[in-house]
Amino acid sequence: MKKMKKRMLSVLLTLSITVGTAMSVMGEEQQEGLPTEWNLDSLYASVDEWQADYDAVMEMLDKYADFRGTLNTAQNIYDYYQFAYLSELTQKQSKLNLYASLGYYLDPTDAVFGNLQKQLETMSVREAQLIAFANPEIYELSLDEREEIFSDPLFADWQYAVRDFTDPDKEPFSEEVTQILATKSIGEGYASKVFDILNNVELSDPMITMPDGTEQPLTEELYADIVYSDEYDDDFKEQANLLRLTKPKDFVNTFAALLEENAEQAYAAAQINDYATTREYALDSYDMDPKVYDLLVNAAHDGAGDYQRYLAAHARGLGLEEQRPYHMAEYVSEYNPGKKEYEDAVSEVAEALGILGEDYVETFMEIMESGHVDVYPTDTKATGAFEMQLGQEGLPWLLFNYNGYSDDVSTIAHEMGHAMYDVYASENQIALYAAPTVFSRRLPPRQMNFSIIRIRWRRQPTKKRSFITWKICCRCSAILSLTRCGMRSLKT
Repeated sequence: MKKMKKRMLSVLLTLSITVGTAMSVMGEEQQEGLPTEWNLDSLYASVDEWQADYDAVMEMLDKYADFRGTLNTAQNIYDYYQFAYLSELTQKQSKLNLYASLGYYLDPTDAVFGNLQKQLETMSVREAQLIAFANPEIYELSLDEREEIFSDPLFADWQYAVRDFTDPDKEPFSEEVTQILATKSIGEGYASKVFDILNNVELSDPMITMPDGTEQPLTEELYADIVYSDEYDDDFKEQANLLRLTKPKDFVNTFAALLEENAEQAYAAAQINDYATTREYALDSYDMDPKVYDLLVNAAHDGAGDYQRYLAAHARGLGLEEQRPYHMAEYVSEYNPGKKEYEDAVSEVAEALGILGEDYVETFMEIMESGHVDVYPTDTKATGAFEMQLGQEGLPWLLFNYNGYSDDVSTIAHEMGHAMYDVYASENQIALYAAPTVFSRRLPPRQMNFSIIRIRWRRQPTKKRSFITWKICCRCSAILSLTRCGMRSLKT
């Protein structure tokens, strides 16, 4: 329960018919153009408005003092956790965090959003200090008293969330230790912020001489244009690939130091919380037995031979003696779908989802038309793609770096799988349980990917070899992505 507040904010920021019906849902708004940038004004019209909410939250935190010395009955404990995790307090906190986070992802060097994040850090530390009394006070009750309290009907829907209180082996930190740890948390995550600034903004793209003699920065977008295109020969693609790999070379020691700092912070947190390894600590946030994670790793190892067979077949299909990473962008047939405009890609995904029903497609399009999707890459924007949601209120927010290729179309489907999961989880579960587990979070996006393959296969049945190749890649990456989840959490 001591990590519940942090988990709850994570919950609230979730850091996934017929074809004729699907197409009819597009409506006139898409024909006029889908929004392609986040409308942060829908959260706060100005920084001053954000500041007013922040100041209100800081005043609301003082209410925690009213609960001190009262956490010895079911009703009082219930009221405490209602205030701490399910009240206007948490709603405002999650909204404040979402606004600051989205602005940061658009530009980690933006001083305005950097200042907002520093204020949120201050708020988080302050709250952790104020609630440091709660767990020790509850654990002062005997195990029998705690079992009686948490068997009260008030907690009927909370049994999983409050399970630690009835575990005889659990023991909380003292109030004094908790306050010290809260103060110590200031500055944690700084290495990740430095990495974001360096990787997303400060690193210059290497210059490449194009076949026509012009020099251009080798951006990720240009690199994709090169490796996906039939216009450039293999020697030029290899040159682009090797040049791309030189981008971080002047900062390899800096990146190594930042990674080491993250690893040290993770190890320190594991030791403080009495875990033998950082892996155990990371997996505990998913309530996952390390043996389950080991099964996933072993499954990836067991399937490596088959995956190598696929890679070898892919090389033979392309007539290659030596296969390099960029060759994986090439199809094992003459079919090349080329680039697709963003709105056409959204239409294709919506068409593929028609099998899930009219309501599903309508919700999908509502998100795409909401101003909650930031589509195209910029010089400062975070790389990759992700989805976040503001608790059980409002629609999810998504970030893409769309460039028009099949992988980009698949990314729309994938991230929208997360978004649709979050929408329906919010509608059908209490806020404490709305965030998906590592397993359930990965399944809906993969199903969306396969839906895209299905609709393309239906449209062009003569291109089966290309679609089979794509489907194999999707299935392989599904198991690999599950094993990466645990490793990714070790770095944060």
